[in-house]
Amino acid sequence: METETIKVILNHRSIRKFKTGVSIPDEDLKLIMESAQRAPTDASLHLWSAIRITDREKRKEIAELIRQKHVEEAQEFFIFLADLYRNTALMKHLKINRAKDDFVPLIFAAIDAALAADRMAIAAESLGYGICFIGGVQDNPKEIIEILDLPERTYPLFGLIIGIPDESPSLRKRLPINYLIHENRYNDYSEKDLNFLLDYMADIGKNGFQGLLAKYMSDKGKFSLRNEEFLNIIKQLGFDLELTSK
Repeated sequence: METETIKVILNHRSIRKFKTGVSIPDEDLKLIMESAQRAPTDASLHLWSAIRITDREKRKEIAELIRQKHVEEAQEFFIFLADLYRNTALMKHLKINRAKDDFVPLIFAAIDAALAADRMAIAAESLGYGICFIGGVQDNPKEIIEILDLPERTYPLFGLIIGIPDESPSLRKRLPINYLIHENRYNDYSEKDLNFLLDYMADIGKNGFQGLLAKYMSDKGKFSLRNEEFLNIIKQLGFDLELTSK
């Protein structure tokens, strides 16, 4: 039976246009943030934090930096962090020596942050608000770290805007469920499967799915360009990534 919660999840779409001159009531915002607080967190370590940006000048600066006007226009804007700083401070206080490789903690920090943000997003949508995740934070992480005065051992992962919708876009296509959820083993893709997926997703983006693959995942794509900067920044922030087996 389809519940109201499932209806909200299945009806998700990203909103980038918001009404002006109105705000989200404090009681609704409290419920939305408490939903993030109650998200699962690995081993109860809480390896995430979020910055709620209420300073309009900072909001405008970030929106212009990542060239996304809706970040400035939405009622609320949060940036979610991988946060190893808080537990490092606690361990220092307790005189516990921390591990010297942060690779696995960073993975779990990203998972914790994503779970918290998704709970927040679902709560907001269930109350009738619109949301949009902002991956563009990764285009200018160094500048955002400076704007938010982030401490060492934290890293901005993504943003989330929440607001009162002023548009109702259609649902964006997703890959068929049988290509996303496998049973008992990973099912490899035949040439027929690959051609089907490209045809099925042909109307996604300006140049179809193949355009998205080239734009983001090719050797000259956005992910590749971010890699070196990411490694340099997190090392400067006090993260230790040895990535060596012993």
